[in-house]
Amino acid sequence: TACVLGAAFSAMPLVAAALAMAKLMVEASSLLGANDRGWSPAKRSALTLMGPLRLVASARAAAVLLAWIPLAWPAVAGLLLVGELLERMLFFMAVVEPRMPGGL
Repeated sequence: TACVLGAAFSAMPLVAAALAMAKLMVEASSLLGANDRGWSPAKRSALTLMGPLRLVASARAAAVLLAWIPLAWPAVAGLLLVGELLERMLFFMAVVEPRMPGGL
């Protein structure tokens, strides 16, 4: 069992990085909203991510990609934590607030 646990523990950084990469790919699909014809909330969020928040979004992608480099588990965990914190920040900064009817 020690061999199995050792192998499982050594695979954890790779599994965590793979899950983060899959999540990043799903989130990147939200950028497809930039092609909408009208000014939908999805288009406005996508343009915000591609414009003013481009550096933050790039830093998040870089953190997830760097987690694929074979590093010690604490380094991978740190990179993934940074990526998740940046993702949380992007979520709250890029969301488009619904507007009230009447336009105040």
